Amino acid sequence: MMRNKKTVVFILSAAGLIVGGAFTARSAMGASDIYRASSVVDVDYEENLTEEERQINELINRQLCMQTAESMKEYEAFGLTYDAEEDQMYYGEVPVCYFADNLAADGSFEGTEMWSEKGSIGVVAKRDEEGHMIGLTQLDAQELESFLSNGWKKVF
Repeated sequence: MMRNKKTVVFILSAAGLIVGGAFTARSAMGASDIYRASSVVDVDYEENLTEEERQINELINRQLCMQTAESMKEYEAFGLTYDAEEDQMYYGEVPVCYFADNLAADGSFEGTEMWSEKGSIGVVAKRDEEGHMIGLTQLDAQELESFLSNGWKKVF
């Protein structure tokens, strides 16, 4: 069962997208950038919602989870799955708290970066020189801490 989350709506006119949910943004450049912090709950905000607003939040959250599930299918062959009902990634059977797939080869970041408060490991996608997916790597404890503290953009 999903918890209601404070909805933040971004209008990205260049991409013509409207998205909402815990926190999700897609790049106007056409890449599949996803920045999402799962299970963000603002109790004061939720207490003041009308029933209609609660239903809208739930609908938006479900839609976002379904979109995330579709975008994560590419990684299934490498052992990373996404459970839309739980709003949670898994690497094998282990819940993932950090995932990144950087498509940029120049040290900048262009791709997917996701966080979850429920996970215990970090996973990073590996790509070859042409940008083809070649596998996933589990981060060690020090790498994971660095990514959780800074995100991809500040680690490299």
